[in-house]
Amino acid sequence: MSDKKKAKFPERPGKTICSYYQITGNCHLKKKCKLHHPKDMKPVEPNLAYNDKGLPLRPNQATCPNYSRFGLCKSGLACKFDHSNEASSSGHK
Repeated sequence: MSDKKKAKFPERPGKTICSYYQITGNCHLKKKCKLHHPKDMKPVEPNLAYNDKGLPLRPNQATCPNYSRFGLCKSGLACKFDHSNEASSSGHK
């Protein structure tokens, strides 16, 4: 296997670690991402469950305030809060 195929995420020592990569082990920007992707890093939550909108379910965390109010989360997979489906249904009064 070639080194090009192995290096699909850029290593940029000295830069901030890509939070999406840190949590999932993946990065949708791939080589275009300006952040660091250490090749020896294991994802923090590799078996993370997601809701129907693709946002992380973290039942032991507080509910995401943005998701609770608006049904959206600007932090996406990097968000440290829970995005259970019940939270978005009670968002608008």
